[in-house]
Amino acid sequence: MNGKLNHINPRAKQLIKKFKPSKVDVTHWLHQLKKGNTAILSKAITLIESKLNTDQSTAQSLMSKCIAPVDSIRIGITGPPGAGKSTFIEKFGNEILNHTHSKLAVLTIDPSSPDQGGSVLGDKTRMQTLAVNPRVFIRPSAAGRSLGGLHQNTRDAITLCEYSGFQYIIVESVGVGQSEIDIHQIVDINILLINPFSGDELQGIKRGINESADLIIINKDDSGMEQAAKLTKQYYAQAMHFSQHETKLFTCSSLTGNHIHEIYLYIQSFIEAAKKSKIWDSKRKKQRLFAFNHLIEAKWINELYTRSDQKPFKQIVSKIRSSKMDLKKLSDDYIHALKRKIS
Repeated sequence: MNGKLNHINPRAKQLIKKFKPSKVDVTHWLHQLKKGNTAILSKAITLIESKLNTDQSTAQSLMSKCIAPVDSIRIGITGPPGAGKSTFIEKFGNEILNHTHSKLAVLTIDPSSPDQGGSVLGDKTRMQTLAVNPRVFIRPSAAGRSLGGLHQNTRDAITLCEYSGFQYIIVESVGVGQSEIDIHQIVDINILLINPFSGDELQGIKRGINESADLIIINKDDSGMEQAAKLTKQYYAQAMHFSQHETKLFTCSSLTGNHIHEIYLYIQSFIEAAKKSKIWDSKRKKQRLFAFNHLIEAKWINELYTRSDQKPFKQIVSKIRSSKMDLKKLSDDYIHALKRKIS
């Protein structure tokens, strides 16, 4: 055996050629997205999440022509791990499907694998009835290095889903701490899902997350936790009394479905009220500005770490590793070095 691939398998070259990724036909993809082709939708989201320069160029071409309708409803779900976000989405999603003829997309942002960067969890396995419903599209994405509990391309993924005819878009954030407050910058209503707990634990509430939530739901109001859920609601009501941000409070059970219908009705009324006022348009405009600023920051950071001339950065890294110099001083030196190169 001389190591040549075609000697191992005479058809290997043909097989490789057959399965070689083909060039994306943007016009064809747009047509298929309009028809609601979820296989193409999945490929399109994979494309916009790709870090390859060729894919980014194609993704930009796709998104520039992907003008989505503005009548969709974007719902954010956030909260700490173990709060039952996926179980709640399963029950709440079915409530939407039972009372409307709409299509539902669920975009879940999972923690990244530290080794390969992929999604650690995979909520499809925990949304079994939604996963098999033809009116539902579920897509997990890894958060990667992005802060804010979202993937940096979540907004584009929402646009692709809306272009594909999904009237309801649920976005589930990572849910791992204070940084997950960015989700309210891409949704119409932001829901914070929490577990029942004692009054002493109220001190651990993340203020930023609470104040960005339009609706706080104490989940797991079942199986002997009913009294704890009631007390938690009372504690939150007392805490929110001193806040300028108006937030509605509910308890529910994602297992029994208790109060899920009331939550659905409240969200419908919340959206209707926002659309009738100037809040809806104003919020969407602010979100576009936030997205622009976020995109600029991401592109600058990427430029800093991928530019061909890395001499200033390498010099600073060398000093960090070999000396006890102040990090703030080193960061200032790095910025000054970059400014000299730009000017």
